Amino acid sequence: MVFHNTITAGVFGALTGGFLARFQKDLPLLAGTIAGMIAGLLFSSAAPELLDVGTATISGVLGTFIYFSARGHFRNSWNTNPLGASLLAYASVAALGCISTAILVPVDALETTSRESQLLAQTLGVLVNAGWVVGCGFTLFSILDRKGLVKKVISSSDMASLEESYYERVVLEQAMEDVLAGKVREARPLEIPHGDDYARLTLQFNELLNRLQSEEDRKAITGPHDTHSADFQKLKVFADGTFEGLVISKNGRILEANKAFVELIGRDEHAITGRPILDFVPPDYIKLTQRALKNTHQAPYQSVVLSSTGERIPVEIRARPLELNGIVFRLSAIRDIRQQRKAEAEILHLAQHDMLTDLPNRTLFRDRFHQAVETRATRADLIAVMMIDLDRFKEINDLYGHPIGDKFIQGVSKRLRSCVGHNDTCARLGGDEFAIVQVNLKTKAEVGLLANRILEILSKPIAVTSDITIRTSASIGVALCPDDGEDPDLLLANADMALYKAKEAGRNTFRFFEPEMEAGVRMRRSIEVDLRKAIQQNDLVLHFQPQARVDDRSIVGYEALLRWTHADKGSISPSDFVPVAEESGLIIPIGRWVLDEACRQAAKWPEKCRVSVNLSPIQFCDEYLLQHVEMSLANSGLEPHRLELEVTESVLVYDDHRALSTLKELKRRGVGIALDDFGTGYSSLSYLRRFPFDRLKIDRSFVSGATSDSGLALIIRSVIEMGQALGMEVIAEGVETEAEFDLLRNEGCDEVQGYLIGRPQELTPDDMLDTLHTEAQRKVNANIEALHAVARRLEAFDAPHQARAEPRKLKVTSSA
Repeated sequence: MVFHNTITAGVFGALTGGFLARFQKDLPLLAGTIAGMIAGLLFSSAAPELLDVGTATISGVLGTFIYFSARGHFRNSWNTNPLGASLLAYASVAALGCISTAILVPVDALETTSRESQLLAQTLGVLVNAGWVVGCGFTLFSILDRKGLVKKVISSSDMASLEESYYERVVLEQAMEDVLAGKVREARPLEIPHGDDYARLTLQFNELLNRLQSEEDRKAITGPHDTHSADFQKLKVFADGTFEGLVISKNGRILEANKAFVELIGRDEHAITGRPILDFVPPDYIKLTQRALKNTHQAPYQSVVLSSTGERIPVEIRARPLELNGIVFRLSAIRDIRQQRKAEAEILHLAQHDMLTDLPNRTLFRDRFHQAVETRATRADLIAVMMIDLDRFKEINDLYGHPIGDKFIQGVSKRLRSCVGHNDTCARLGGDEFAIVQVNLKTKAEVGLLANRILEILSKPIAVTSDITIRTSASIGVALCPDDGEDPDLLLANADMALYKAKEAGRNTFRFFEPEMEAGVRMRRSIEVDLRKAIQQNDLVLHFQPQARVDDRSIVGYEALLRWTHADKGSISPSDFVPVAEESGLIIPIGRWVLDEACRQAAKWPEKCRVSVNLSPIQFCDEYLLQHVEMSLANSGLEPHRLELEVTESVLVYDDHRALSTLKELKRRGVGIALDDFGTGYSSLSYLRRFPFDRLKIDRSFVSGATSDSGLALIIRSVIEMGQALGMEVIAEGVETEAEFDLLRNEGCDEVQGYLIGRPQELTPDDMLDTLHTEAQRKVNANIEALHAVARRLEAFDAPHQARAEPRKLKVTSSA
């Protein structure tokens, strides 16, 4: 019975082993059969006398399955060599076979009364035996090791020599026989063992196999038995004449490469042929290349190849299948894009940086600011955005010119760059506007320290040239994230509001954003919305204030003044809505309407009366300004000399080249030009010499109080003398009293405007008739006064002769 059960378990173990060996790459059929037989015998050896035919069969099959499973687990998971894996697997079969006795043997044949107690006893027995074997083995080897009778290190090759000398030798011999039999294309690379002699041999075999297969594939390209055939040579010459690298490959190995690719990577052609493509790809691009090699039709993609010197060369690769002699290869066109990448980087840099200072421009600044807000490290961190304006920079530009102004901006940018940290961003937004994003802040005090440092460093003189040193200051507005919001656009707007408050505070200072600042913004937005409606509903009107000659007070023109009466809010001052119109761009359509309406009404006035229209600096940015002036004159029929356009000094400072060109063109077409509010802005005398002004207007701030302030009177006299010396007439605004009028007349002023002459009002035909009647009456009264003056002088002349000429005197009086 024991012999019969043992033979049954061994036979079925061998059959199962032979079947499973077919799925093992490193285990031949005979070895698998023998291993299965041993596993079946081990599994059933615990109690073969207690088994029947069925349980013996199950023991053989189950033991073999346990062996193969355990062997694969120890090899793959524990990285154990084949011999060690087999020994551990056999130990597992023996242990589980002993334990399975409690399950497979009938209950009545068990030594205990139940399967549970038998299973516990078997398990304890296995553990005791395992402990005894391991303990004794360990103790024995420790004693022998101390005596120097065993080696301190036992190499894996010694441990595995038995099994590897058989299994792996058989596999390698079989593969070599296939290759020698001419089955090169059918052969496949072998799995490389773990670091023994056979690992080296297997690696060499795989390399040889790859070279043989590559040579076979090259023969399919070059033609059978003639690698220097005429057709191949033509193709080779054509390929070498291209500018792009061409590579023919199969299974990821290079078969042919043209001259351009060889020169690109700086290697000899023979050193390339037959080698894997991945040998010329850096590690971080290997996965990308592997995915590309798996695709038959690969879209163009960018990768990197390695030169012989280790240089990483960016390339663009286009690949497609190529069939030759019935074999499908891969043809890859490889283009060097180093110059393209360099040009792209330069273009991107120019697009994202200010050309004058090389600081990030507005576009890059906004991108970095958005990224900083979105990727704040922790919720406790702060981000600060600073808006910086240089104080009175336009005066510097006007005084020294744009080239010096540009050098000054470069000096400022260097100082700002030195203030910020490595992770912060300093940008030039345009003109004299700069901005800074400060990140990774813990407290608000850090922002204040940076702002003070910027104010301090910018207040120091900057040597622009060897003989020009410029001193200026700055105003700074600051908004914090998340304290003042987490939307980047909102934070920028808040920083702008804080900057405006810093300028209001006297400049050369900084202000943090405060919620109260939003009230002014809301008011401006409300005005803008209402102003748009007013334009659509024609709620804007023109009032006209008369301008008179000083010598006879005759009306010679009117200044058009824009007025707006809101349906709910009543009259809104131009000082409130005109700045809003300029900021929003509404001043362009408003200015066009004012010009049209002023010319239309002035065309109905007497020929001697002109109309004066104010132009905003923003209107000079309108490229159609000249055309619209011509259109307004043509549509109204007003003569060009009866239109006078008033500009302020800010127009000239804003863009003097464009302003000069536009003013000269207007002057050439016969339109009069007046400089308004002279003395309140930059007052550069160079403007009076360079621009073709017809009239100079003295601001009301000089006229008011001139009768009691000798200093103001002296300024008025100087302006009048200067303007007339340059061929311009001078008109004074804001004349409200006879004393002011007399002072201006005595100083030789040409014209006056103010409440004394007339208040701004809408003009109707009746108003014009009243004005003409009043002016005629004033002339009559002036003539009568002149006659009375003559009569008084005659009386004074005739007084000595009164006594002798009494009858004659009575006669004259009577006739009168």
